[in-house]
Order: sequence, then C-alpha cells, then structure tokens
Amino acid sequence: MKKAPQWAIATILGAAVLLSGFLGSAAHAEPGLQQVEEDDSIESRLTALAIQLRMAMTLSTLAVLAPTPVAQRLHIQQVINLIEGTGGRHFVRRVSPQEEIPGLIPSAKVLSARLATMPLDPTLRESISVLAKHTLFLLNSALEASLLGLRQRRLEGAAEGMLKAYAYLSAALGCGSESSNLSGVLVWSRLLASSPPSDGASRRP
Repeated sequence: MKKAPQWAIATILGAAVLLSGFLGSAAHAEPGLQQVEEDDSIESRLTALAIQLRMAMTLSTLAVLAPTPVAQRLHIQQVINLIEGTGGRHFVRRVSPQEEIPGLIPSAKVLSARLATMPLDPTLRESISVLAKHTLFLLNSALEASLLGLRQRRLEGAAEGMLKAYAYLSAALGCGSESSNLSGVLVWSRLLASSPPSDGASRRP
C-alpha cells in the first residue's frame, strides 16, 4: 500500500480533532438551518449557505477518514449532492432520499443575482461581484475534486481528492475577520454588515 504523504497525514489528524468538536454540536445545527431557510432575507440566505458549507466540509473530512471504500464513496457522494443540489447532473437520489437540497452552487448563484439588484454603494457592489465570482470558482473546484475522488479505486487516492475538496470548501466559506481580503461567504456577510444600502433601503428585495 502506498504510504500517504506527510502533509496528508498532518491534515487528516488535524481534521479528526476538528471533527470531534464539530460533531458534538451537529445535533443542534439542523434546527438553526431550518429556521434561517424560512427567512428569505439576504442575511439569512448567507447564513444558510455558510451552514451548508460547513456540512460539506464535515462530510469531506469523513470521506478522508473513512475506513472502507464503501463508506468513503457514500460521504463523497453526499458532498457532491450538497454542492450541486437536487437538480444537479451528478446528484444521486438514493443518498438523500427524503431531502430537497438547494445546492451550494445554485444557492451562491441566486445570492449573487439578488445582490446585483440591491441598492448598494458602487464600490461595495463591485467588491461583492468579485467575491461571488471567486466563491463560485472555488465551489466548482470542490465539485471537480469530489468527482475525481469518487472515481478513485483506492482509499488513499480518494482521500487526497477530498482533502483538496475540503480546502476549496474552506476557502469558499472564507473568514469573517476584519483583516480578511479573501473570497468566501463570510466575507460577503461582513461587507454587507459594515456597509448599509446606498439609499437606506432594506436588504430584503
């Protein structure tokens, strides 16, 4: 069996530590997601998108740590389902039989279109437009990495693909700190929170 590279081992160990804490609060995540999805405001949609991104990151971690190819392929397909949504080309219904999933990519596109119609400061509008393009690129890259992982026959090869998917998803989530100038949904939220609409109108178009 091919030995995993040191960077992959370190990443897996780090992911395992993070996962243990994340799963401890997972039971409380779904009610929050349901609540924000019932609110059609931009802020709630951004929150829902961030929650779904974290879910996809967790499933990517589970795919990396999966003990068997069957379990690994299941988690990879769950990631693909979350990224593409129910109407996606690679969506597999039996993996999510009782759910209608909006999909990270479709949701990001809808948000980008809605933000483009809002009465925002021109500079802010341009910044968000660039962020949206970068975020969609990262989401599509995560999808490609996941599909590549799904095609792998060996645990190690698929795990390497899902490490890449995790990295893309993490970048798509972004960082909400003031010092961040990268892409990501949390950066969208920070920019909107710090800059009110140019005419004082509500952000609920």
